[in-house]
Amino acid sequence: MKNKKTEPVSITFDVFLCHNSDDKVEIRGIADKLIEQGIKPWLDEREIRPGTSWQIALEEQIGNIKSAAIFIGRSGIGPWQNMEIRAYINEFVEHNYSVIPAILPTAEKTPTLPIFLKHLQIVDFRALTPDPWMQLRWGITGKRSSDDTTLDSESDDKVTLLPEKEKKGIELRLSGNLDDLSNDEKEKLLAEILENVKSFGEIKITALRQGSVRVFLELTPEQADMIYAAVKNGELSSLGITEARLYPSLIDPPDEEQRAQLLILLNRVNEYWIDGVLKQSLYHQILITLGKHAMNDAVESPWNQTIDLPTQRQQLQLSNSRIETVFDATGLLLILGEPGSGKSITLLELASLLINRAATDSKERIPVVLNLSSWKSSQTLFEWISEKLSSMYQVPSQLARDWLNKGYIIPLLDGLDEVRIENQPKCVEAINYYIDEADPPGLVVCCRLKDYLWLPERLKLNGAICIEPLNQNQIDSYFAKLGTEVESLRTAIREDIVLQELAQSPLMLNIMSMAYRSSTPESLSACNLPIEKRRTKIFDAYVEKVFLRKEIANKQPFLKENTLIWLSWLAKKLKEHSQFNFFIENMQPSWLDDWKQRFTYRGISSLALGISIFPCFVLIFFITAFTYVSDTATTGEEKSVLLFSFFMSSVVLASIVTWIVTFLLAFVVFCAGTLNTIKTVEKINWSWKKFFKTFIKYILFSGLIGICFISAQIGSMGVMMGFIPSSQALGIIDEVVFGLKFGIWLGAIPGLIMGIIKGLTIEMNEEKIIPNQGIILSLKNGFLVGLRVALIVSSIAMLFYQQHELAVIFVGLGLGTIFGLNKGLSTVIKHYALRLTLCLNRKIPYRFIPFLDYCTRLILLKRVGGGYIFMHRMLLEYFANLENGNSKSRKV
Repeated sequence: MKNKKTEPVSITFDVFLCHNSDDKVEIRGIADKLIEQGIKPWLDEREIRPGTSWQIALEEQIGNIKSAAIFIGRSGIGPWQNMEIRAYINEFVEHNYSVIPAILPTAEKTPTLPIFLKHLQIVDFRALTPDPWMQLRWGITGKRSSDDTTLDSESDDKVTLLPEKEKKGIELRLSGNLDDLSNDEKEKLLAEILENVKSFGEIKITALRQGSVRVFLELTPEQADMIYAAVKNGELSSLGITEARLYPSLIDPPDEEQRAQLLILLNRVNEYWIDGVLKQSLYHQILITLGKHAMNDAVESPWNQTIDLPTQRQQLQLSNSRIETVFDATGLLLILGEPGSGKSITLLELASLLINRAATDSKERIPVVLNLSSWKSSQTLFEWISEKLSSMYQVPSQLARDWLNKGYIIPLLDGLDEVRIENQPKCVEAINYYIDEADPPGLVVCCRLKDYLWLPERLKLNGAICIEPLNQNQIDSYFAKLGTEVESLRTAIREDIVLQELAQSPLMLNIMSMAYRSSTPESLSACNLPIEKRRTKIFDAYVEKVFLRKEIANKQPFLKENTLIWLSWLAKKLKEHSQFNFFIENMQPSWLDDWKQRFTYRGISSLALGISIFPCFVLIFFITAFTYVSDTATTGEEKSVLLFSFFMSSVVLASIVTWIVTFLLAFVVFCAGTLNTIKTVEKINWSWKKFFKTFIKYILFSGLIGICFISAQIGSMGVMMGFIPSSQALGIIDEVVFGLKFGIWLGAIPGLIMGIIKGLTIEMNEEKIIPNQGIILSLKNGFLVGLRVALIVSSIAMLFYQQHELAVIFVGLGLGTIFGLNKGLSTVIKHYALRLTLCLNRKIPYRFIPFLDYCTRLILLKRVGGGYIFMHRMLLEYFANLENGNSKSRKV
């Protein structure tokens, strides 16, 4: 008899018990007591059927649960370090269900709660009054017990995003140059300024620059805002004050040499992010695909923004809510919004405006866009920014640190939400520590709103902008620009609630416009699917559509199936290692999946490193043979025969020794783990002019000392006075020549050393950065360092061992090989060994760079300088969830 399939019975639960698994015993007791009181809790171990994941079980039941209680005990705030738990709690908030923070009796101290929970009333089981059980029951049911006579605790419904600060700087610009004033006039002017603004409180002049029109003051934020408003209203014009800036310019502008270097960096930021990303945004690409003109740079973003300021700065008067206006008034700015709402585009719009300012004014700082996803908890923000300036923008590390210390850089930090969840609070601490220590006048951070509200500590910034969802008028205006080809989509959005919600995101609106161009209404209908599955279905359609574009369909250098597999692997690895920008040279052996791949990589690397020293062993044996032949052979023919015979023997012996060394090398690297990291070297800039200038100085100086030394020793004055017979003069001249040679030899060694030191420069150059440039630079550096070491060592050794030229050359080549491997060549070997291993395992194609460029033409990736990024983080997450590159098969 067949069993009939029955539909699961829908059970309504009163509360979801969110807790750390270490507190399970206490939670069981709370669940039992709630049941006794007639409240039905959802506790994972009691409600999840064996063989079912808790994610699926909770997803099925979340619509039947009325509230969520978040318990914190001795083990701390573990649960919401899990992204899925965060997502479910966020759904409770979105549906206006009760979210109740509760502290268990075992909690040793009051925990630090996420920002969005701090304004909520807490149930504290460590306290006797008010009764925690009555409080919990009240929070779950919404009904207050008649026995509970405690007063409501006052709480502010508004979440405070930013802390308050004690001091704020302001810059005042005068109508004339301070140098044109006498000391008395200057003192009188400053006294008048202080007299006119003293009503705002105690004010201190922190900087006054000669040859400038700028005065810098330090005061409280309230005072700064009042002076700012007074200047804007013309109340201080009688003093010649023409402008006030709450985000001050540089007090000490860079000199001409530094300015030239900074402009190279500025051009790279503009090339990477403005030309490469902002002007190639998805919206622009879709307009071009539809045959429309790209949106003008001057057009404002199609979304609204709300501004949030600390309580003490509510009197700040802004003429508008444009991003540059808010930044100029705050300097330290937070940009918040939902996924796909336009946070990154807003950040890049600000970067574009700051770039235009810095290009024409040396007192303006250089904006630098960086993604926080690669930040590590072991790094300070200062160290991380220096490292990223070096690896991404090719700024020498020493120069990057110097610029940060002098305040020449404005860090624009995107992707706080892309940092590993467990490291996000530490990242906020690192940013706040940097703000406290460096006191930067300019800094911008981007983060998803919900992720920011989960953080236990607020960023010490001066203002925040929150990007609002698109409204229906904005959506209609968008479709009006695209024309009739998307009319079916426009109609479907009006009739479908889920599509309406998705269309509030500019990203999803753009994706849908591309995916459903010229589609029928039936292809858009999927009303029974939840919003996340609808979003995935839209991405499926978008990916299918990009392969059907005429310019792509006619010429596909890579098969579609392989492209999806390779992109899926790349997305998984970027997500696994918390990266957003992909640089080919930054791939590491940790990207290998299993021991077989790691074994293959180590074997190839060890073999290649062994082969690289093969020529050295050939030279050793051949030089030995050549010396023997030179001493024993008597005729030219006999020498030729012996040399050929010994050369072939040298090759055989060198091969045997190379295999032995390779085996030993493989054993060493397996034990020591020297192949676990691939680190590219910094570009080494070389100046022959500085080298020869320094070298010749040492040679001339040492030669002069040698002549003087010998002349004093033999009594050259005696020759000049006639005390030494002329017959001995020739010998004396020989002695002087010897002294000259001795001095030159003596100066050659320090001259070469100091010449090399002076020849190595830390300047930037204007060459264009290309993909895999780190490996190309490592190859060049390794080769050049090896060649220079070989030449220098051979030249110096030749001065002392002129009878053993071949041995000297061998020593130089041997040391050159070792130094070359250390300064970049070993990095090249390991990198290509890793790429070959991944190719053999079908993770990436052999023509990797052409493949990535092909994906940029598909509008799946973007090229950013020498690296690549997915069009959006949500697209990266979509590919990361593909199974075997199949858009129809995904992880659940």
